[in-house]
Amino acid sequence: MFDWLAEKIDKSLVFIREFFSGIWNDFYNFISELPAVILEQILNSLSAIFTSISAPSFLQYGLTSLFSSLPDSVIYFLTQAGFFQGLAIFGTGVTFRLTRKLLTLGQW
Repeated sequence: MFDWLAEKIDKSLVFIREFFSGIWNDFYNFISELPAVILEQILNSLSAIFTSISAPSFLQYGLTSLFSSLPDSVIYFLTQAGFFQGLAIFGTGVTFRLTRKLLTLGQW
């Protein structure tokens, strides 16, 4: 006799359970994605700061202009001594060190 009422109550309870379950899932997704959003904003602001810094005047034309003013005999000696390969290795090491410091927030 009251089957329709029991059916309406069951549907209402299912609706309420799904409603609060959806709210909980949305809250969980918000909390789990919040650190990624904050990190993205921090990295974007650091990127904007670094791009706003201009290069020093002696580096605006690169190292090519610096080495082109040297005499040919000095350039030949530097080439035979492996100076340019050493400079590349040194630059790679400095880049690795700065990247490591940035990623670990200076702790390493």
